[in-house]
Amino acid sequence: MARGNYAPQEVTEAEVVQVRTRDQYEGQRRAFNYVVRVNTIDADTGEPVLVNEYRSVASNSPLSTETVLNRITELLESGLG
Repeated sequence: MARGNYAPQEVTEAEVVQVRTRDQYEGQRRAFNYVVRVNTIDADTGEPVLVNEYRSVASNSPLSTETVLNRITELLESGLG
């Protein structure tokens, strides 16, 4: 996984907006792809970093919305998203 080049950031909003399955999107590698709309701010300055950006979390098994949002938050706040 590639590392982001973002300053430390804080997720202010995150919402799962779509769940894609391999049955619907044949080229998809994993069984489930959760599309998340996210907003973040710079943890030091409070300035917006990501505004209505879309990121995804892929999995071979179904995940709860809470799990998806926790994973995307961890990735973005650690600079890996």
